[in-house]
Amino acid sequence: MYSNLDEIGDPKTTLENQRIMESHGLSPIPVFHLGTDFKYFKRYARKYDYISVGGLVGLSFSQLQQGLQNIFDYIKGDPIKIHGFGITSFRLMRMFPWFSLDSGSLILAAAYGRIYLPRIKNTNEFDFSKLESFIISDQGKHVTNTDMSYLTTPMSCRELWQSLFEEAGVELGEITYQEKRQTRKQRKSKLDTSQLSFDLVDIQTPDLQKQTLANSYKSRIMFNLVMWQKMQETLPHNEFGVPVRLYFVLSSAITHYQLFTSDFPQNCPRILLSYFYIGESAMERVQRYQKGPSWV
Repeated sequence: MYSNLDEIGDPKTTLENQRIMESHGLSPIPVFHLGTDFKYFKRYARKYDYISVGGLVGLSFSQLQQGLQNIFDYIKGDPIKIHGFGITSFRLMRMFPWFSLDSGSLILAAAYGRIYLPRIKNTNEFDFSKLESFIISDQGKHVTNTDMSYLTTPMSCRELWQSLFEEAGVELGEITYQEKRQTRKQRKSKLDTSQLSFDLVDIQTPDLQKQTLANSYKSRIMFNLVMWQKMQETLPHNEFGVPVRLYFVLSSAITHYQLFTSDFPQNCPRILLSYFYIGESAMERVQRYQKGPSWV
């Protein structure tokens, strides 16, 4: 699949791009942006059976909900498939009968030192429909009074999550509490350091040859991918009776292709490339690592 080259905030130019690409024998999926004149969506719905919806960045949840509700209400009863660009909200993933979605969240989270983990039910079972991200990098700020750090989660949860690390074939690694970043006002005043909110843990010299969630971007990507695939399995089937297709947005970095293809030879995830990244070198990499027609 491939979509039209859209012009953000300019539905006329986006429509013209659609015509140009079709005049060259291509069949791109048309793109409609929320917030633009709805007549353009109606126009696409009369002609196409697969439409991409973008323009979601910057809108509040209520605006997204209302805009998407208008779309799905309009096509109700018609065999029209909807693809959602950049859907990062698990609530929105479940709220509407998408045919396909894409997100770059798992890679961005890994880059910023985070991993996704499922919530834990009262029965000590994992709820993969509700993933949350936690800082786990050994370079991250792990402080005692934040809910963003893996170290501040209950020990009972960490003991259960350990089974997920083992199942994915990754190790946690060494992470420690770090001193809480001081405010500008605090830096100007002379404070008693004993009052700062931090707790140092014994630091051991890490094995630099061993990649862990704490020190390896690659390990975090791989683990996040496993968690998102488990989340995908919890999504309801759409009106076509098939599971929602989930595409992962990649840059043109060679590392990403190797991760998503060589490490998942039997079950390679679907990948989406932005026009922003596509160039001659990027396309050569796609051709080199492509595993099948549904791969990208």
